[in-house]
Amino acid sequence: MGERTMGNDPAETLASLVHDVKSTCSNLKYAAERLRGDSTNDELELLALMREQARSLADAIAAYETARREKSRG
Repeated sequence: MGERTMGNDPAETLASLVHDVKSTCSNLKYAAERLRGDSTNDELELLALMREQARSLADAIAAYETARREKSRG
């Protein structure tokens, strides 16, 4: 997903966020279906990647929220 900055166009920014949510959730669902409950290196790496994706999505949501709050103040 990568680092993103929130643009000035709220509709474009919202569309981007919605896309990121859908894409990331799809990726997380796919990855979760691959988990078997093992403690193998592959599974631990998959869990780490899932955590990174979830954190990145949370950061994107927080950035959007911050941008919307700032826009409503100004």
